[in-house]
Order: sequence, then structure tokens, then C-alpha cells
Amino acid sequence: MADLMHSDLTSRYQPGGNFTVAGIERTPRRIWFVDSAAAGAANDSASGTSPDKPFATLAYAFSSDSVESGSVVYVMPNHVENLAAAGAITMDIAGVRVVGLGQGATRPTANFTTTDATLLITAASVRVENILTVANTAVDVVAGIVVTGADCTLVDVEGREDGATKQFVDWLGVGTGGARCRIIRPKFIGAAGDAGQSGIQVTAAVAEVYIEDPWVVGTLAAGCIETTAANTNMVVKNSLTRNLHATQDGGIVLNSGTTGQIVNPVPQSATNDADGFNLAFVGAGAAWFNPLVVNLAGERGGAPLVASAAA
Repeated sequence: MADLMHSDLTSRYQPGGNFTVAGIERTPRRIWFVDSAAAGAANDSASGTSPDKPFATLAYAFSSDSVESGSVVYVMPNHVENLAAAGAITMDIAGVRVVGLGQGATRPTANFTTTDATLLITAASVRVENILTVANTAVDVVAGIVVTGADCTLVDVEGREDGATKQFVDWLGVGTGGARCRIIRPKFIGAAGDAGQSGIQVTAAVAEVYIEDPWVVGTLAAGCIETTAANTNMVVKNSLTRNLHATQDGGIVLNSGTTGQIVNPVPQSATNDADGFNLAFVGAGAAWFNPLVVNLAGERGGAPLVASAAA
């Protein structure tokens, strides 16, 4: 018989904030709010505890002495935050969960407004959900999101470019320290132009990066998904990529020392020739499962790469 008295809910009162009832596994510690559009928003120690008096910026939430490991930071619908410097937002507190609320155009938006602007995730076990990032007032942002904390997770994070001179060179990167990073349902839609290098990039010899259901489209000179170092035990699952570059056909381009499994990758390259088919995947150190390539609209996918020997 079910235990009708059991519940995973817990109640708490946060000083200066609201009385809340929530699942303990989702909100193990304090709850914070960020909303640039709220009339009562402020970046001070008396704010952040309720939707009526939230922090004005996510940058301040992490730089304050208030947020701690296990905290959940809710970023409210229609929040807009401009990033104008390297590390403009630096997520440097381990174990914090950042949840963007809203959908479509109402999702919280980070606008990259200078070439060196970055959103850094430097602490371990940070989780970021449902955030839109846009290169819309800058010229060729060098690096958008950079993850160097271990065991971090990004879910439903999107990147957009607003024009040929408003691009990310590399939109989302995993660097030294970013072992076991999980990137779930990332979406990057790039504009036509000559600045883009990659949508998703691993730049260090880290282990166990996991990318699931990525959708990457852009004019990307290094490849839609790229590794530049011999990272190990990488998994890329169910990727949809379209490279619009005139001479770079790569949907997934891996360092020769990168090991792991690439499962169900489906790229479309821009050149209707042998390279558009054969160079859509590069990565001699990885195992490729069910790859299909299309290099001209109106055609069905074909299987590239050398087949495994029969048993």
C-alpha cells in the first residue's frame, strides 16, 4: 500500500523573501530571483529573495555573498542582461542551479555587446537551463560561453547571431577543467558571414564530455562541432548540423586523438562534391555509429567513412 503520508516537499521561509514549498531535490538550499524588468530590482544585499524585489543582474547574484552551493537562481521571463567584458557573468560558485523561466522570445537573454565579452562557468557542478545568448550589438564575439568547471550541465541553451558582422567566433566552448560536462539540446543558429569558427568546441584534453541532441547551423570555418585537443571518452548523440561554409564541409571535426562514440550524426554540408560527403565527419580516434550525410537538398543521406570489418 502506498505511503499516503510521504511527500518530497519541504517548506521554508527565506528572510526577506517568500514562504515556499518545493521539492527538496530541486531546491536544497535558498532560492533567489533575477529580473531586470522588475520595478523593485536592485543589486544589493537586501534584494534577490522574491520576484518583487529581485537582483537586477545574474552577474551580481554570483558576485554577492548571498548565493551558495545548492542554491537555485530563477531568472525571470523577459530578463535582459548585457555582457560588455570578459567574464561579465562569471558563475564561480559550485553547485548552483540557474533556471531561465519563460519560453520563446520571453526567455532570459544575455546580449554580448563587445568582442571580448564572455559568460564563464568556472565552478564545478553548475547547471544552467533555458537561457538565450545573442551576438546582436557586437562585432564578432571571440568566445560566448566558456565552461572550465567540472561536472557542469547546460540544458536548452541557445545561441543566435544577428548578422554578418554580429557573430560568435566560437559560441560554446569546454576548456581545461571542464571534465564530464553535459550539454543537452543545445541550439546554435548562425548568420552568413566569415567570422564563425565553430558552434560547439572542446579545446582541452578533458574526459567524458557528453553532447545530446545538438542542433548547429552556421557558416563555420572549423566545423559545427569541433575538438582541438585529444579529449577522451566523448559522446555526441543525435546531432543535426548544417555547415554553410563554402569550403569547410565539417559537421563534426575531431582532433585525431579524440576518443569516444558519435551516435546518429546527421550533417548537411554546403558543397555538392566528394569533399562535401567524405569530409562531413573527421575523427580517426572515435567510433561512428549510423552516420548519414547529405550534401545537396532534395537528396537522401548516404553512409560515409570506412565500414567495420565483418565479424
